[in-house]
Amino acid sequence: MDRMEHQQYEDEKKAAGYRHALVVDDNPAVVAAIATRLMTVGWACVTALDGHDAMALMSKHTIDAIITDIDMPYVDGFGIIELALSFQKCPVLAITGSGESLQRCQRDYPHVPVLSKPFTGEQVLAFIADIDNGHESGNNPATHAA
Repeated sequence: MDRMEHQQYEDEKKAAGYRHALVVDDNPAVVAAIATRLMTVGWACVTALDGHDAMALMSKHTIDAIITDIDMPYVDGFGIIELALSFQKCPVLAITGSGESLQRCQRDYPHVPVLSKPFTGEQVLAFIADIDNGHESGNNPATHAA
């Protein structure tokens, strides 16, 4: 698919009411599980297995929300959060299995919800529901780690 065909495809999905999420995690099973959940509620997904690939996708796609792991090779989730908040201006949900990364995210990005692994699909959908209900921050208290 060339660039013009790709843009037409993106425009058609947008016109059909699809919102687009970027799902980033270095664990393919986590990416697949999150993307599958999002698609059940009408979201289209693009996925990446590391921050470097995620950054490339962010430059090619219109993204309405980002769900990113923190601890990944090449470019970590903090780099994705910085880029999303600076240029994409879209809500971000951070996920992590590290207590240290969770604390850093809560300290450095207090308006970015963060989930500890393991998390539930319902927690991810609460973040998406918040966006669908017009709260573009995606800052649903149900998605904050305790």
